[in-house]
Amino acid sequence: MSRVLVTGAAGYIGSVLCDVLMSVGHQVVCFDNGRRGLNALLPFLHHNRFEVVVGAVNAKRDVAAAMYASNKQPDIVIHLAGLVGLDICDQFPELSHQVNVLGTSEIDKARDNLGIPLILASTGSVYGKMGDEICTEDSPTNPVSNYAKQKLLSEKIVLETGNAIIFRLATLFGASPNFRSDLLPHSLLLLALREGEIDLYQGNHMRTFLHVRKAAEAMMNAVSVLLQSDQPAILRDNPIFNLGHGTGNVSKLWLATMIATITGCEVHRMDEDTRHDPDVRDYKVSYEKYFKYLNPSFDAIPLEDGLRRLAGVIEHVI
Repeated sequence: MSRVLVTGAAGYIGSVLCDVLMSVGHQVVCFDNGRRGLNALLPFLHHNRFEVVVGAVNAKRDVAAAMYASNKQPDIVIHLAGLVGLDICDQFPELSHQVNVLGTSEIDKARDNLGIPLILASTGSVYGKMGDEICTEDSPTNPVSNYAKQKLLSEKIVLETGNAIIFRLATLFGASPNFRSDLLPHSLLLLALREGEIDLYQGNHMRTFLHVRKAAEAMMNAVSVLLQSDQPAILRDNPIFNLGHGTGNVSKLWLATMIATITGCEVHRMDEDTRHDPDVRDYKVSYEKYFKYLNPSFDAIPLEDGLRRLAGVIEHVI
């Protein structure tokens, strides 16, 4: 099995990904600054195939320490680390640029010096507000938030180097050892369970969702693709892939209505003029390229099933 360096390994996706990678026998080097704590890594610390390096992706010395942990270099890097989401990147634009863009640059230069591949977690938010058009990897990008703009810059850095796969992720949901309450399905479920009602804005806006464990499994599969001796030609031509599932393309109203069915809460559709919402994303996404070239058997956890499980977790654990 391979030695995999995961940046942001203690985060929402990373802590699930570590479990998936460890379960099939990979060695995992966790590189994380610990900003949201490292408790999510506790289940793995007893494994001799798991190491932790605490540091920042935008600090050369820390990156070098991660790349040569235990005097062994990784076979591949999965770059998840970053300040994630609209709010924190708008609140701290300079810091988020340093972490999200300059941090990606540091990681990319270090792995290029070692001649190893990289998997970059980007976001479907780079498409912005697209209306009725179905977004493919060739669609024009229209990022509307600092976060999306920074992710697009990160993509360009990695594309220039090559030997990579870039995933434009759907909005993720589902339980994780390092739970995020700001993701749309999570925030709506929290309102439903705690307040008994949801005030819904932009109900007709389309969004796309994927369970976090399925995203982690896709990244694990991408490790195998990049490390095989004969990489698919598509990776040399255009290694950007939308990562999600067609069944996850739903409106915000559909999502809220399903949550109401599960929880018994009320949904109030609000006048768009009563509140300015800076998150104007509105897009449907095609995932045909990922299915065709990387994983034809990729399946999804149905949204309704995933939301029901998540409701139980939030109600009894969080």
